[in-house]
Amino acid sequence: MTENKLKELFELYGFRKFKMSRFETYDFYSENRSFLKTSNLITFTDLDGRLMAMKPDITLSIMRNAGSEDEKVYYMDTVYRASGSHFREVAQAGVERIGYIDDYAEAEVIALAAKALQSISEDYSLRISDSDFVSTLLEELKTDEATQKEILSLFSRKNCDGIKKLQEENRIDEKTYSVLVDVLGIYMPLKQGIEKIREKAFGEKTKKTIEHLSSVCEILDSFKVLDRVYLDFSMAAGMSYYSGVIFRGAVPSIPMNILSGGRYDTLPRKMGKQSGAIGFAIDLDLIDSYIKTEKEYDYDAVIVYTNKTDKKELAKLQTDFVEKGKSVFCICEGSYEKTKERIIAKETICL
Repeated sequence: MTENKLKELFELYGFRKFKMSRFETYDFYSENRSFLKTSNLITFTDLDGRLMAMKPDITLSIMRNAGSEDEKVYYMDTVYRASGSHFREVAQAGVERIGYIDDYAEAEVIALAAKALQSISEDYSLRISDSDFVSTLLEELKTDEATQKEILSLFSRKNCDGIKKLQEENRIDEKTYSVLVDVLGIYMPLKQGIEKIREKAFGEKTKKTIEHLSSVCEILDSFKVLDRVYLDFSMAAGMSYYSGVIFRGAVPSIPMNILSGGRYDTLPRKMGKQSGAIGFAIDLDLIDSYIKTEKEYDYDAVIVYTNKTDKKELAKLQTDFVEKGKSVFCICEGSYEKTKERIIAKETICL
């Protein structure tokens, strides 16, 4: 059911379905290892002797096959990733927009992410940030490289005490400490958060980022999703290819993010494409594990027939149900008596 709702939603926004192979050459993933979440791959030798790998990522395959012109694609597919001491299949749904990516294109994808979450739960939340904002702010505050790395790690864990310790060790000054704690403490509706962070944007680069987020915010307001979008600079990019806006989505019944996405212009450029890119992925397995949709019945109708039943009339009756979009299970009387306790139908018709 979730997949059908997402498919309909993506197509309403002009995205076409993208289908790909379950595997790529191992060399392809080896060349792009920095863009993968895992270094563990399932490999096998193809009949022509090439080393192949089951795909651990969908975005890479889409980018490889996409052109440099505007593309809007969605997918419902499976990736194969290491989890603990085992590999597992992970069902995903998502979208990728490739080509000229301006403020509107960004906002459209973020709004689509919000509406995808809404189709799963009305009580969703979507956090938004910029992958470069904090590191740019640290450069403007004149912190050294080693300290920058430590602060970024502390930000991803929302560790204010760790930042205080850096100030006590005189690795950052009081002004820097105050700014960082204020920025880390921001978790509020996007429009409100932007107004608050404007006070902390010291240099031209950080100011430019804030104005960009402000522009996206105004467009999201017109998409009618702004009330569920929050500003949160504690988010770390998580993948090296993010190069701008990033976002994560969650619903109350699932104790972890089910949606992640962002801008990733460095990937198409690494592949020689002069284009931008933005997209997101939804973990369908997490949704299936935590959100159970209870059905009142398995079929709209069960038709029980006997050896004396006119089979042509039976076929016409079944066809009539199907043409009305109703599910129907035709079963002979003898088999039905053995299985009727396991068959739940809205109505039972005996012929």
